Amino acid sequence: PEVFDPRTETWSATGPASGNFDVATASVLKDGRVLVVGSAPMEPINAEIYDPESDSWSVPGQMTAPRMYHNAATLADGRVLVAGGFYFDTNGDYHDALDAEIFDPVSETWSPAGSIGEFMLGPGVGKNMASLIVHGKPAIDQDVFDTLSFYRDFYTKRVEALK
Repeated sequence: PEVFDPRTETWSATGPASGNFDVATASVLKDGRVLVVGSAPMEPINAEIYDPESDSWSVPGQMTAPRMYHNAATLADGRVLVAGGFYFDTNGDYHDALDAEIFDPVSETWSPAGSIGEFMLGPGVGKNMASLIVHGKPAIDQDVFDTLSFYRDFYTKRVEALK
């Protein structure tokens, strides 16, 4: 992983992360650390915290399921809402993530935040749906479905090749 320094407008490598991330979100926590969520297919680690002060990564409690193409929003109280996307289970089977979870940066644990009711696709489709998810309004249109269809096919083929 790399970090950008806006003062010098340069990128530099960070310390090594434990997991491999795919279409991840990065949420800045109130204490300056960064929560990164979004694991590669069948990756056992689905969230990590980067501490820029120590240039180190740590693994918090694990989510109920890994996610990619999800969305994340930092809430006013500092917790992080992660919702939607999709994942592959340990057998390589595809699943829509029709739920949401909240990360507590103090305890570094996740708790369920209920069902989102409809499939939501996050980063990678040119739309920021974090505010829409927080306000409970699904943002689904034909472009999203077309993009979803492409990524489902792409990742299913990718996972099949890994088996």
